[in-house]
Amino acid sequence: MANCRSRTLGRYESALRTDDAIGTYKHAIWLAELNHLDHTRARAQLGLAFALGGTSGDGSAAHEWLHLSEAVIARIGGDPLLTARRHAVTGWVHVYANEWADAVTAFRACAQTLRDLDPHPAMELGECLTGLAGTLSPMGHDAEAIEADSEAVGEIEKAFGPHHPALGIYLSNQASNLSAARRFDDAIPLALRSLAITREVLRDGEAMPDDPDFGYQLEVVGETLLHAGRHDEAMRFLSEAYALFGRIPAAIAKARMVETASDLGACETSRGNLPAAERYLHEALAGYDERDPSTAVGRARAQQNLSELRLHEGRPREARAAAERALLLLHDQEVRADDVADVRFLLARAVWADARDAERARALASEARAAYQALKVDSEADRVTAWLATLPR
Repeated sequence: MANCRSRTLGRYESALRTDDAIGTYKHAIWLAELNHLDHTRARAQLGLAFALGGTSGDGSAAHEWLHLSEAVIARIGGDPLLTARRHAVTGWVHVYANEWADAVTAFRACAQTLRDLDPHPAMELGECLTGLAGTLSPMGHDAEAIEADSEAVGEIEKAFGPHHPALGIYLSNQASNLSAARRFDDAIPLALRSLAITREVLRDGEAMPDDPDFGYQLEVVGETLLHAGRHDEAMRFLSEAYALFGRIPAAIAKARMVETASDLGACETSRGNLPAAERYLHEALAGYDERDPSTAVGRARAQQNLSELRLHEGRPREARAAAERALLLLHDQEVRADDVADVRFLLARAVWADARDAERARALASEARAAYQALKVDSEADRVTAWLATLPR
């Protein structure tokens, strides 16, 4: 399964405790009101809205503060940078609530507001565009996502040069979305370039700092290589990311560690190291059990990886159960159609291996193939066709 979750979220999630951030923003709002500092007040209101709607998950309260910030911004004459920031925060609040279409609308409004400025602020526009791309990609709108990513990278590189640390993150975001579109030959060089920039900037002797952003970049390289079928190379980068996340106490690092464990499980299954795959997938599923319901897509991915492992182990009934759980988790989620097709084809193989139910297996595989064909994912459609040919008539 390609990565369904917008990986650009990691760029904005704070390593600080959310309760501390909320308290700080509320205090800043009180001071700004006391001293009639409307610009400061609006910025603090937007920060509070992001903390509430993003890391805290209180979308209703976030929208209340967004509404209040709109009134303050209007009172000071509609400052375009604050207006753009309000659009961006609105976008992220919608993303965390899985309201993808509304998020796209907000990010587009932010981008247009910033483009209208002369000169326009490169960093703010880049952040907005990478948010837009990371929201469009899970919806399957690859062409527009890749265009937004390219514009973001171009803005950052033009403004800050080819070795700026921010460029590494933007290149990783672009690589992740290209990988989701199964354009691995394009994604891998960008992901490796991203790492090279960050290693050059952050290197201190032979030691690398324990930075979640760097771990994310390692993870993108490993995940892209994994889906490209280069499992031994993927293992090296995923293992480095996993170890780095394990050294960081922040919640975002622990969440990333769970996702990386799932990828490592898939990688070890493909390499034939099934006991290690079992350990990683057990860790990933246990980690998701400790998290909130918004991790449905990640859980589905881990269940999909578990199903593949069970098929490799010759345990088709358990493989079937895991694939069915994955498909159920994806129901009513805003995910890519080709990712759902991956799970349907896996379930078809498990159904045939378990019960020799050719009729249901054929129906599931045919549905997956139709999705691949509609999306012009020809290699996967051909793989399903070849498998269907092995079923009895």
